[in-house]
Amino acid sequence: MPHFFKSNVKMYLKAIDLPEYRPEEPDPNNKSELPDERIWLYDEYDKLRNSITKIIEPLEQYIATYAKYEKEYQFNPTKEMEPMSDPENWPDVETLKGQIIFHRKEFDRLNSEIPEEIIVSVFKISTKVIRDNLAAKHA
Repeated sequence: MPHFFKSNVKMYLKAIDLPEYRPEEPDPNNKSELPDERIWLYDEYDKLRNSITKIIEPLEQYIATYAKYEKEYQFNPTKEMEPMSDPENWPDVETLKGQIIFHRKEFDRLNSEIPEEIIVSVFKISTKVIRDNLAAKHA
């Protein structure tokens, strides 16, 4: 075995913990005071946290755009069909035709308004399931 593999040198890895608050800088007038070695860790962690917050903000704004579909979320096709299933009070043909045309237009509108996927900040979001579920209520 080569001699460079034989060594009595022991190596140690020092791990520092992330402080809950940023450690204070040492007093510049006191030359014997050393800076806390965790300052750089806290600063880097803070930069990372701020960066993540910035890339998530557009995602939260995008989620808010679905508020306009609240009516579709609340729409219950089964409940909508209950009055039409009473054999003694069948709706007239014009009412049925109007309902069919309305729901077909809503189905087409939702399929054209909501894309299959969208890129928001660093996220690629698949909106196909949401779109298909909302549109299926009108199918």
